[in-house]
This record gives sequence, C-alpha cells and structure tokens, in this order.
Amino acid sequence: MSSPSQLPRLTIITVCLNAEDTLLRTLSSVGEQLYPNIEYILCDGGSTDRTEMVYETWKAALPVDVVLGKANIKCVHWFRQGSFGIYAAMNEAMALASGEVVVFLHANDAFANEAVCDNAMGALRSLGELDAVYGDVCVDAQQWWKRRYIASRWWRPWMLNWGFMSPQPGFFVRTSALKKVGPFVETMQIGGDFEWMLRFYRIYRLRAQWRMGICINMLGGGVSMRGRQSRSVIAAEMRQALYMHGFKVRSWQLWLRLPFKGFGILRALWR
Repeated sequence: MSSPSQLPRLTIITVCLNAEDTLLRTLSSVGEQLYPNIEYILCDGGSTDRTEMVYETWKAALPVDVVLGKANIKCVHWFRQGSFGIYAAMNEAMALASGEVVVFLHANDAFANEAVCDNAMGALRSLGELDAVYGDVCVDAQQWWKRRYIASRWWRPWMLNWGFMSPQPGFFVRTSALKKVGPFVETMQIGGDFEWMLRFYRIYRLRAQWRMGICINMLGGGVSMRGRQSRSVIAAEMRQALYMHGFKVRSWQLWLRLPFKGFGILRALWR
C-alpha cells in the first residue's frame, strides 16, 4: 500500500461569502474524508458575518500533518478574495492549488460520505486515460418540490447543446487538464461552469467519466437556484457560451431542460 506522501495530492477548493450557517457542514465533510493526502483552500469573498470565525475554529482543531479523525489534511490555506465575483475567486484559488487533482466544494455543498475523495482518486489512478471523474448530486431543501437527485450516469457531451452538463460539484479534474482548459470567464454571473465544461468537452475533447461512489449533497438556495431570475440569467449565459464557441442553438432548446428537472424531483422523493 502506498504511503500518504506517495499518493497524488488532492486540492479541495471552497469559495464562499457570508456562509456562517453552512460552512461548518462543508468543513466537517472535508475533515471526515478517508483519502490521506489533501490540500484545502478556502477563498472568502469578503464575508461580513461569522464565516471567518467558523473557519478559524475548525482549523484550530486541525493537527498539522497529523490524521484528523480519518483524514490526513496536509495543508490548509485561507485568503480573502482580491478581485470581484465568484468566478474570479475560483480562478484565484485555482492558481494556488498544488494538487495533481482539483475539486470544488462550495459552502452549500458537502461530500455525501467519507469515501467520496478516496473513490474519485482511486478511479483516476486506475483509469489513466481519463482527465476527470464525476458522480451524482443530491439537492436538499425544505420544500419537497425543490429537492432533486441529479443522476449523471447517462449524461453525454452532446447534451451540452441542450443545456445539460455533467455536475460541476464533485468534478474531480486533473490539474494538467485544468491548465489546458484555462480559467473561468469572470464576466459571467452563473453560467461560467457551463462555459468551462463546453471548453473541456467540446473544444479540447478531454475525457471524463461517471463513477459510482462519488456523490455531493447540496443545499438548495444557491446562486443558480433562486427562481425565475436566475433561470433567465443562466439560459442567456448558456446561449452566449454556445455562440462564443461556434455552436448554433435556439433559445427554446435551453428551456427544454427545465421539464427534465421533474425527474430529479421524483428521484429525490423515491430515495
């Protein structure tokens, strides 16, 4: 068995703003991971609540280079964002990453169980031809109609033309592929994930695969789940991204994805 220092380093990145109510859930799920070589980066967008205090309390209980519970977190970085916007923050954090694999876990997200990172890194080690692996996303909310289970096993890259993308939460990507695709477009409000995935799959023809055992629990209410206005913004930015890269699309194609979200609600109720 390889020692922790011989295993590829995984960088987990969290970008947050005023997340005192949800950040501890995210941090705890990082600390519970079985994978033994983790770098954690938290980028704060200028929180005015107790977000930093929550982080500092968690970090104070973290032994340096010693197993915390079941995880071995080798290094932890916190910094306050020097630019503006979520995608600018994600780009800043990516520039600091020293891991061979990077995954984003925002302050509304948590790994579904302690083995998620170990499963993802094991898949990338055994499948050297892949540039990334991903899994499913479970969206939790108080109202049943806002809950969804996004099962991604049958997703394919051609679905990007219809506004469907593989989940960005829990997308474990090799740093080499991350650098090849480049940074997120910082002028976008919500659709930067979609535009980045479009480059990953359709422009650079990189390879990613769904793998069992990778799942992210997400709390409803994030920036992309705030009603009609956010749906309009993301549809417009998806169309902009497709046109930007030479793909023709009609507006109604992107709106067709909404009825399919009903299947995600049924899956969530069934579970």
